[in-house]
Amino acid sequence: MKWIYVIGVLALGSCAKQMSCPNAVKGKIKNLVGLDGCGFVIETKDKNFEPVNLGDFEKQLPKGNKPFYFTYEPFEGSSICMAGQIVKITCVSKKK
Repeated sequence: MKWIYVIGVLALGSCAKQMSCPNAVKGKIKNLVGLDGCGFVIETKDKNFEPVNLGDFEKQLPKGNKPFYFTYEPFEGSSICMAGQIVKITCVSKKK
């Protein structure tokens, strides 16, 4: 019976750790749908990113153009929009 409790506590602890993204960058969603070949990009203080998998994190993204934190890895590919670096998002969080 104690094992069930220990496993439950560990599972809850691992979920809590996933609520923040270590070494994350602060950004906001920018809508570039009106431009040819563009969609949504993530705008940071220094540059823009074109995420290839933004839809995978749709539920975690804040509403109303609020800032959020994210981590990413470079993604090989090209873009018609050319509004930023092409990346694959690995984590999205409201907290750092």
